Amino acid sequence: MQDQAASINKAIQNLNGAATQSATNTQCTYSEALRQATSPPANNATANNVKISNRLNIQATQILIEFDPTSKVNNLNHNQASDATSKMRTKAIKALKKVTKGSDIKASIKHATITWRGGLLIELNLTDAAAWLCKEANTKRFTDTLAAGSKLRKRTYPVILKFIPVRWTPEQPESLCKLEERLDLTKGSLIKAKWIKDPAR
Repeated sequence: MQDQAASINKAIQNLNGAATQSATNTQCTYSEALRQATSPPANNATANNVKISNRLNIQATQILIEFDPTSKVNNLNHNQASDATSKMRTKAIKALKKVTKGSDIKASIKHATITWRGGLLIELNLTDAAAWLCKEANTKRFTDTLAAGSKLRKRTYPVILKFIPVRWTPEQPESLCKLEERLDLTKGSLIKAKWIKDPAR
């Protein structure tokens, strides 16, 4: 019992010492230093970076196929997921094999999901395979084989640009082209633009 009491007292002394040292070094309050002394080393930033990296790696292997509104295939919906996804995944595998036949690319489909809007989200085995399939000629062969009128939807990202003159007209395609040149972006990088708040207000 005395040994336990001694151990507890020693632990308290060490904790107080660590808190005092922390408060001295960082010029924070004693209560803040005490919380820091009792907390394990924070690896949240590292964990978050790993999660973000993993998510980006998965996104780099994904492609989204949209179907012609007049096509029977367009009647796919998320509620039919199990049966419809299985059928479309099989069709996509066959189309991919046909397109990659004779090439050096080793592409295969890991996962396929029907989106809420009736598109087909495909996850490939390699980022190189997804990049190869996104090339215009390969995309056309793949979509034509998969379903008539289907097309690959490119991934887009919302970006806020500051200090754009209010006289700029985002609804005009030539305005987007000029902005791409001004920002040294690849032609076609900007899909569309709009004001967050109407400049006339």
